Amino acid sequence: MKNVLFAMIGMGMLAVTPSCKKGENDPFLSLSSRKARMAGEYEIDSWVTYTKETDPDGVVTEETTDLSGASGTQITKTTDGGSTVTSTKNIVVDQAMFSFTKDGTWESEFNTTTTWTEEGGGWLVDEYHYTVVETMTESGTWSFLGGQPEDYKNKERVMLNVLESESTSQTTTETDFTDGSSSTETGDLYGYEETNASGEYTMVYMIDMLKGKEMVLKQDLTGEYSNSTTSGGVTNTFTVMQSGEVEIQLTEE
Repeated sequence: MKNVLFAMIGMGMLAVTPSCKKGENDPFLSLSSRKARMAGEYEIDSWVTYTKETDPDGVVTEETTDLSGASGTQITKTTDGGSTVTSTKNIVVDQAMFSFTKDGTWESEFNTTTTWTEEGGGWLVDEYHYTVVETMTESGTWSFLGGQPEDYKNKERVMLNVLESESTSQTTTETDFTDGSSSTETGDLYGYEETNASGEYTMVYMIDMLKGKEMVLKQDLTGEYSNSTTSGGVTNTFTVMQSGEVEIQLTEE
């Protein structure tokens, strides 16, 4: 009788623990399905992006954006031959969130204030101080992707289908002159709204971790893109090679 009882209990435990490990850092077993764990409102704890681009002239541009909590930096390093120029921008994160629902919809909001300083040449202008305020909201539908032999497990990746997006950007420039005076100019508020057909604009992330109230998304940015110009019947194609990745760490509110 005890053996039968233990067997029934074991079967019941299997019935309520259907979700096994998918991402590299997932829990081995979970009482809730991966879809149920995905649903929720998340704050972005950190967002790290690294890209490296090489143009046809051999100019290499590396850009690292590292956001943690409410602040971060964007460092750009450009190497042309034996010369390297590095610039740093400081970023304040005003709002950063993702929201996923069980019915397959999602939305995000990402608002930042970026500041940096550039030299003015020293003749009339000593320095330029820039402040850029940007907002971005996106929404659409989401779904898990199936597995690929030797590459990805089923539900290890998520596709975000972007149906609506809206952004604004405004730049304020403070100019310090060599005579000690200064001026401030605020530019126009630029913005756009975009509506996409289903499947027209998508983003695919690998879900490295999905457990409890934590999620880690990763994206491979390796690829190339080309621009072509035609003048006098001659077409020139400008191809840029890119490598890089994105890692986003989220915590459910």
